[in-house]
Formats: sequence, structure tokens, C-alpha cells
Amino acid sequence: MEQKTKHQGWNQRNVDFSKAHGNEDEAFDKLIESMNLKNGMTMGDIMSGYGAVSRKVLDYCSKNNLYVRVILTDAYEEQINKSTSYLAPYELQGYAVQKRVEDARCLSLENILDKAVIKMGLHEVPKNDQPRIIQNAYNALKEHGEIYIWESFGQTPELSRCFRELVKKKDELAGFDSFVENRHFSHETDIFKQLKEAGFRDIEIVYDGIFNYTTKNLLESDFLGDESKLQAWNEYLRSTLSDEEKKAVKFNDTGDSISMSFVKKIIRGVK
Repeated sequence: MEQKTKHQGWNQRNVDFSKAHGNEDEAFDKLIESMNLKNGMTMGDIMSGYGAVSRKVLDYCSKNNLYVRVILTDAYEEQINKSTSYLAPYELQGYAVQKRVEDARCLSLENILDKAVIKMGLHEVPKNDQPRIIQNAYNALKEHGEIYIWESFGQTPELSRCFRELVKKKDELAGFDSFVENRHFSHETDIFKQLKEAGFRDIEIVYDGIFNYTTKNLLESDFLGDESKLQAWNEYLRSTLSDEEKKAVKFNDTGDSISMSFVKKIIRGVK
């Protein structure tokens, strides 16, 4: 019997997020505006991946003569190491950048962050583990510190279920078994609840935008150029989504690719 190779996903996946997530300039601008950064602050880039948040924050600070310290944490060394080339120019300018290989579910920071950002990271763990990550972020923040959760999901809880299933099918076809087992894209109502239960107050949405999801954009990063897997995914979407769901997500089928519209939001809470 052929043994199926078990991939960890993030240990091998190399993603161009400008294609996977689309243009994020407006969302980043709103995030940085909402953070109201000041000299001497410490920001935690939790589940940092390549360090996109840290890079944007440091770029803003560099242009505006602000000094902040950033702490990046991610469970995967392969991911956090990719931030080195992005952040090196700011380290040369004197910005303090600390990188920690640490699972957010075991985050050991306590009462040292002014701001904490989790960008497109919460969904990488099972639903039952997400409250622990938010609680750990709460503990890492100083009094009156702020958390920002940046996530994508469906416009309604039902469309979030649809979104979870279509991503799960893509991950199955790509052989990302750990993604299939662990990922859970929570709807905003779940995130609000988790933030409230952790002790956060004044919870609000500071950015509300469109997430344009196009299947062909993941051909190289997820399917390694295998057109047959892309077409299998497209066929799954054609046959699985109802007419009502297709209308709701603005389903557009060009034959070799399918595009859909979901939402991306940034949710803020105060300790």
C-alpha cells in the first residue's frame, strides 16, 4: 500500500501573499492609523509568519521618526527566518527586533506589550485552541494595551462554513494534511466572543474590507503548478456551492479559474 506523505504545510509552503490575500495597503493603513503608535512602545507581531506587520509598522515609524520595539513570535522557524531580509534594513537603523520561535498557544510574554497584532494567524489552529491564544495575548499586554485580530471569513456564519470547506478542500488536494486537521476560520461573532471571554473591552471593527479569493492565484504556492489539482478544486466549487451561495460570494467562473468575494476585517479589543 502506498504511504501518504504527511506535510506540515508551513514547513514547505512558500506563498506570495500579494496574490493569496490581494492588495492589503488599505487594511495596513487603517491598522497603523488605529494603533496610534508612539515613541517607546513595544508591539507584538504574534503568529508573525514572514513579519509583514512588523515590516509595515517599522516602515511607518522610520518615515515618521518614531522608535518602537517589535517582538515577532511564530511556531515555525522556517517562517520567522524569512522575515530577516525584510527587517534587516530597520535593524540597521537601530530598531530593536526580537524573534522568538514560540507557539502562540504557549506564549510566555507577560505584561510587556503596548500593542499585539495577530494577522491571518488565528485560523491556523483548531477552534478550541483559539481562546488560549487570545488569552495569552491578553496576558502579554500592558494595562490599556490593545489587540488587533486580522482575519478573513464569510459575510455570514453560514458563508464562513462555506469558506472553511472550500479552503479545506484546497488543502486536501495540496497534501497539507496538518492544515486540514488544524485550521479553523472563525466568523467575527466567534472572535468577538473569544475576546470578551478573555477580558477585552471596547471591542470593535476598525477595518471592514473585501477579500477577493481567486483559485488560480494558488496554483504555484499550493499545487506546485499542477493544473489537474487546480481544476479538481474548481470542479469541487462548481458542484458544491449552491446557487444562493454563488450569488452571495459573487462567484465568477472563467473556466481555468474561479473568483469569489469574502470579507477581511480587523477587530480591536482593549485590555
